This record gives sequence, structure tokens and C-alpha cells, in this order.
Amino acid sequence: MPRYGAWFLSSFAANLLAGYLAGMLEAVERGAVFHFLGGQADFFLILVVISLAGRGAAARDRGPVVPSDPRPGIDVWVIFHRDPVK
Repeated sequence: MPRYGAWFLSSFAANLLAGYLAGMLEAVERGAVFHFLGGQADFFLILVVISLAGRGAAARDRGPVVPSDPRPGIDVWVIFHRDPVK
């Protein structure tokens, strides 16, 4: 049950951040926030940096990826390609 609260809280935070970023568009275009590439490119650079930071945080929290089967997908291949003679 608590995961639904986390879902709504994360949606709220994402929409709030999107609203703040949309409100900052003109300031970023003028270079008042920071100037790296200039104009709207700086605004979209913010979105790229935020998505990469989120990806890094998710990868850090997940831990190492270890497949349970050394040959993934073999079960599906065996199910659909059985010998009909048996």
C-alpha cells in the first residue's frame, strides 16, 4: 500500500519541478540563471542534466545486475520450438 503514496508523491514532485522549469524559460534564455550554450539550448541542457542525474541515482540504488539464467530467453525459445513428434 505505501508504494501508491510514493507514486503520487513522485508525480507531484515531477509536475512541480516541470512547472518551475517552464517558468524559468525566459530567464534561462536571457542568461540570467547561467550561460553555457546560450538561449534555449541552456534550458534543454537543464533537462538533459536532470535526466542523467536521475539515471545515475536509479543505477546506484539498483545495485549490480546479475541475470538469473546465463542464457536469457532460452525458455521462450524451447516453449515455442518443441519437437511435435514427442
